[in-house]
Amino acid sequence: DTLGPVITNCPTDDIIINAQNCTVESFVINATATDQSCGINQPLQWNYAVDIDNNGSVEFTGTLSGNTVSRTIVSPNTSNAKVYWSVTDGCNNVSNCIQYYRVKDTKAPQVYCKNLAITISGNGDAIIWASDFDNGSADECTPKDKLRFSFSATSIDSSRVFTCADIPNGVSTAISVTIWVYDESGNKASCNA
Repeated sequence: DTLGPVITNCPTDDIIINAQNCTVESFVINATATDQSCGINQPLQWNYAVDIDNNGSVEFTGTLSGNTVSRTIVSPNTSNAKVYWSVTDGCNNVSNCIQYYRVKDTKAPQVYCKNLAITISGNGDAIIWASDFDNGSADECTPKDKLRFSFSATSIDSSRVFTCADIPNGVSTAISVTIWVYDESGNKASCNA
């Protein structure tokens, strides 16, 4: 027998770890393989190496036994990892796999709005930016300058034009707006001004 085990969970896409902030303190790696030829009654032997932050430095290694294996990796402040798997069957045939793990921020930004007073210009309109209503919104993972502000919950509608038609009495009026703030992961939250 010269056929190596078939690793059945070696995805080409990142394996997403959903988290409430930018990093995790621990995560579970796992792998599954089948071997229908040699040593069918013998458990498969696995070696793994974990490169935290995918920077070329291996921080964790180990061995496991079985067709399906898993290990909890404890590593504070992990945002991504590369895991190298090698599995050997009873005839010393080897198969390899690389998995990429990525932490995805699932927590919405903290949104704070302020009220504004605007003046309609001589040409009869005023352009207002959703970001003009920001009063210190923040996100744990997205830098302040990367937050996106919108008047819409479904798309980035960053500006609005107000005209004299928006002022029914022609003198002044209060107009309520909802401001949405999006982070780089697509999480969003709103406030009213």
